[in-house]
Amino acid sequence: ANQLSEPGLREALRSELSSEAVLAYVSKDIPEVTEQQALAFYQRHPDKFLQVERRAAHHILLTINEQFKENTPKQARARIQSLANKVTSDNFEKLAERHSECPTAVNGGYLGLVSRQQLLPELDEVLFNMPSKSFSQPIYTGMGYHLLWCKQHYPEHRVSFDDAKAQIKQSLYEHAQKQQQRVWLSRACKGENLN
Repeated sequence: ANQLSEPGLREALRSELSSEAVLAYVSKDIPEVTEQQALAFYQRHPDKFLQVERRAAHHILLTINEQFKENTPKQARARIQSLANKVTSDNFEKLAERHSECPTAVNGGYLGLVSRQQLLPELDEVLFNMPSKSFSQPIYTGMGYHLLWCKQHYPEHRVSFDDAKAQIKQSLYEHAQKQQQRVWLSRACKGENLN
């Protein structure tokens, strides 16, 4: 893409690796972040550790396409209703793999841990009003007919310090490294003594 010859690419790579090595050396003496420092950050920034309400969800999609007899609106509606009548927690994923016309079919229709406003509004409204471990009736959207499985609720909560500690320590350490590197680069650009 940059129209580099092989020797030019080798030189660019050598230069980049040299720069990374110098920056790593410049910040090598940054001390590890202590648990007390991580706890202080956690306590100063409680909003950073809020996890919104989510749902573990799967779905089956049957699209509408007049060019295919089985995907006319009437046929798709009949097919999705037939699936709705036989889904269980034991067979939903297999039915999704076999019948769903969505790329999620390869994963049993798994949509992931979904928070509000991630899905189409029609699906979002139904999913966030479903009890845990329940199935929806057919839902029509512009894409076609859907069945939802609300596998589990995850209510809004604050991530515990124990669960966040390792990530906080890593993030604070990397921030300190970058800060040290910026100071060094600023001094280098001004022609100051770097010893």
